[in-house]
Order: sequence, then structure tokens, then C-alpha cells
Amino acid sequence: MKTQARICGVALAALGGYMLWQSASAVMFQARLGIPAAEALLDFVVLLRVVSALAAVLAGVAAFAGLRLAGWLGALSVSVLAVLAFAMIGMGADRSLWQDEIVHLFLILALVVGIALAQGRQGPPGKA
Repeated sequence: MKTQARICGVALAALGGYMLWQSASAVMFQARLGIPAAEALLDFVVLLRVVSALAAVLAGVAAFAGLRLAGWLGALSVSVLAVLAFAMIGMGADRSLWQDEIVHLFLILALVVGIALAQGRQGPPGKA
């Protein structure tokens, strides 16, 4: 197992966890304003962010464990977050609303590429 993939996996899982924490904080803030938590969680933006964050956490754990599934989960996380960020930009949302998504998108993308490169050099399973 390549050390690079494990380091990127830990960083990816931590970033995904941070994104989950941010999403939970936003939902709890809306709940304090009187909006039901289930309704706030089912908001399109929050839901896409949670799906991307969960995929990032699972990709990080899979990379740390040396599973090839990490690349697919990372690609899912990047894809969902890209859809969210570019949809917000396309709808004319204020920059303060989508700039975190863009930063997280490029960080996740860099970590997923790091995992893919490390796993690609590793060779097929079972070969010495």
C-alpha cells in the first residue's frame, strides 16, 4: 500500500467530515430559526453537499484501507460537488454562497487525483 494514498485518504476523510460538520451546523441553525430539521436537511443545496461529503469520507476510508473503490467514491464526491457549485454560479448566486464549494471542490479533486496516481502505480491486485 502506498503511503501517498493513505495520506490523501486521511486528508480526504477529514475534509469530508468537516463538510458534514458545516452542513449539520447549517441545518441546526435553521432549526433554531423554526424551520424543521428534516425540511432543512432535504433542501437541495444541503442534500447535495451532504452526499458529496459522505462520498468523500467513504473515499478517504477506502483509500486508507487500500481499496480501489476509493477512486469511484472520490469521483462521485467531485461530480456532485461540481454540479452544486456550478449550478449555484449559473443561477447567479452571490459569490459568498458558492466560494466554499469551489475551494472544497478543488481540494477534493487534488486529493482524489493523488489517490488515483498512488493506486495506479501500485499495479493490479495480486501482482508482485
